[in-house]
Amino acid sequence: MWKAVVVPGLTFANAVVCVPGDTRTALERSQREVGRQALGCHGTVANEAVQGDLGWSSFEAREATSKVSYEGRLRLMDRCRWAKRLFASYTHT
Repeated sequence: MWKAVVVPGLTFANAVVCVPGDTRTALERSQREVGRQALGCHGTVANEAVQGDLGWSSFEAREATSKVSYEGRLRLMDRCRWAKRLFASYTHT
């Protein structure tokens, strides 16, 4: 439920928006708390174990994946598109 409902709302526009570190830390903490509740495990269980058992990636990894994917889309985009022109002017490609 968390990954299907909450995560998309929190990561909307992740490809173009930079999330501050303290916000990302709070999101990670909340995600781990939900994961521990879902698994019914104690608070001393390693964070990696919780994320691994549930198949969840970190918000930092999601943000990085979104940005790399978006850059790939921009590179393949037709030059007449506004986003491509803006991207080309900043990256000189």
